[in-house]
Amino acid sequence: MIRSYFYQLSKEGDYGTKTASIEYTDLLEILKALDILIATSVTDKSSTLEYLESKFVADGFEVGYYKSKTELRWYLDLEKYGTDGNVFLSDISRVKTSMIRRQRKKSNLLRILWQQSKDYENQKRNDVRPLSVSTYEKEDLWHYFEIKTDSSKLSIRKALGQILEYAYWPSS
Repeated sequence: MIRSYFYQLSKEGDYGTKTASIEYTDLLEILKALDILIATSVTDKSSTLEYLESKFVADGFEVGYYKSKTELRWYLDLEKYGTDGNVFLSDISRVKTSMIRRQRKKSNLLRILWQQSKDYENQKRNDVRPLSVSTYEKEDLWHYFEIKTDSSKLSIRKALGQILEYAYWPSS
């Protein structure tokens, strides 16, 4: 059973790749915060203050903007420590659109998985093999989701076995 879904943003830095893993419920909160930040940025842009900053923080991930003199710049801070994870943007709309697209896609997937887990419970009672969900992303990249209702240890063993099987016999 899927317990969490994470949206990931990565940036290559001087000392390695910095990655923000945003849990699904945090993603929903970030999207709400972005709506507020975008609305306030319009009025803050015309402010006469020399410097102004507004941000939202969720588990070390930070999104916000600052205004220095007349320039308004958006930023993402992928990790709590260091500066290698900072991303500066003139417009936040592409990031927000990407987050919304992923949120909608995963909402639909979670609905499918929830229905399949209900179907699995019914199948389990009738001793029928469970269903799997696979989604195609792009450039030959597939995501497989297996629904397991056994103990954690047994579910992990079964899932890893299936992943190895898919890797060794991808067409079967």
